[in-house]
Amino acid sequence: MMIVARELPHLLSDDDLDQLSAEWRLYENETIPNECVKDAHSRYHADQEKMQRLINEKEEAESAAKLLKDRELLLIEKEQKLIDERNVLQRELDNASKMLDEGNSRLEAAVATKNFGDIEVAQLLIGGANKKLDALKTQLNDNSEQMNQLRKKVKK
Repeated sequence: MMIVARELPHLLSDDDLDQLSAEWRLYENETIPNECVKDAHSRYHADQEKMQRLINEKEEAESAAKLLKDRELLLIEKEQKLIDERNVLQRELDNASKMLDEGNSRLEAAVATKNFGDIEVAQLLIGGANKKLDALKTQLNDNSEQMNQLRKKVKK
């Protein structure tokens, strides 16, 4: 109403507008029932609680996503560590196989020359290589089991 009155200045004077504005404010304050204020206040609180729940749910979801990502990164790091360990064990296995081959070739040469000192050295090489091979095979099996368990965790 005030906007219309200002747009049509010939209807009301500025003094009339000020008086009308003051009366309107007085009327406005008197006619708002307390129930409306209480209802608005309770709706405001309900909306605030709903917003807080939504914020909490969002934070929980973000936290869960971060934990999941951290868990995945940890599993990837463990897998890489196991792969590196397996590669080291494989190199050691290759070296032990070479040591066994060296022992066998020395044994053949020592038997051919009938040199008992060289036979003992060859037997030591073969015995050490066999022990090393057994230990490495056990470690490789353990590594493979750990990799399988880790991959099952990743699939979950």
